[in-house]
Amino acid sequence: MIRENDFVKRELQRLQILLNHLIGLVVGKNEAEVKLQEATDLAFLENFDISFDQLLKLEKDEFLQQLESWDESHLDLLVKLLLSWHKNQESNPSVYSQKAIFVLEYLEVNSNTFSFERLQWRNQLSKC
Repeated sequence: MIRENDFVKRELQRLQILLNHLIGLVVGKNEAEVKLQEATDLAFLENFDISFDQLLKLEKDEFLQQLESWDESHLDLLVKLLLSWHKNQESNPSVYSQKAIFVLEYLEVNSNTFSFERLQWRNQLSKC
């Protein structure tokens, strides 16, 4: 039982590192946007069996099912990623902001943790 918990913990940490790296790529804008989108999609496919683009296209119920299968720390990182794309996207930022708001609402209902960072994100999104 202990080994099983350690394995899950290691996998969650590995995914968190991956998402932190992706966020760093988005914020730094070191690569062209197309390459970044492809890298993001590939990383999501490898780790969550769904691409970032597919995740954005999901309807509310399907998106909720995806959120339920993710760890809370991954959801926080997803909000950061969505906010980064929202800030850097000029054409259609509403998709990113809508999904970020939905994730924040999900966390508000289903999380036992209060986060000032989440409150700050919500305030940023309300200004848009």
